[in-house]
Amino acid sequence: MGLTVFSWTIGNIVFLGIFFSIVTIIGTTVLISLLRAYRAMQEHHAEAIRWESEFQDLPISVRRCRHVFTGEFKQRTCDNGFDCRSCATHAQLTQHKTTNSDDIEVPIHVYGFTMPMDRLYHRGHTWVMSEATGTYKVGLDDFAAHLIGTPDGIELPKLGTHVQVNGSAWCFKKGNSAVRFLSPLDGEVVCNK
Repeated sequence: MGLTVFSWTIGNIVFLGIFFSIVTIIGTTVLISLLRAYRAMQEHHAEAIRWESEFQDLPISVRRCRHVFTGEFKQRTCDNGFDCRSCATHAQLTQHKTTNSDDIEVPIHVYGFTMPMDRLYHRGHTWVMSEATGTYKVGLDDFAAHLIGTPDGIELPKLGTHVQVNGSAWCFKKGNSAVRFLSPLDGEVVCNK
């Protein structure tokens, strides 16, 4: 039996160069992803990242603006992740309503659910309303309230707790189940009634 001697050829060098380049790129990408995920977890941004990916996964047909439900538009999609705070159209519509002082703010009914127009609604079935004191009140929309019914218990965040938009805000307990609701805004809890 004869010994085969390995000799380097240009083909071997090119193949190994490509192979190790691909392994290096994959390894670097995984490492960067892990570092970004770790940083997001440390800075409590994980919920916002998850929220954005879920919104982007929605088909255009279900990204309907809240003003479509109220009948103000026949068809309009939301490009802001259902965040009315950054929508110029929403600001114009609400300013128009407040300048008509003869109008009394009357909640509207959409598909059998009450929807007061003095608040901003979050996709997670919560709402936020500005108070005269400069604070904000948050609550559960009528759809979620009907769906859950009377809870067996409610876990509210403690005073001084910092909540993040799209992060866990409070929890309803019903039987053996717990339903977590997302915060519609960033802020510190100053009252938990």
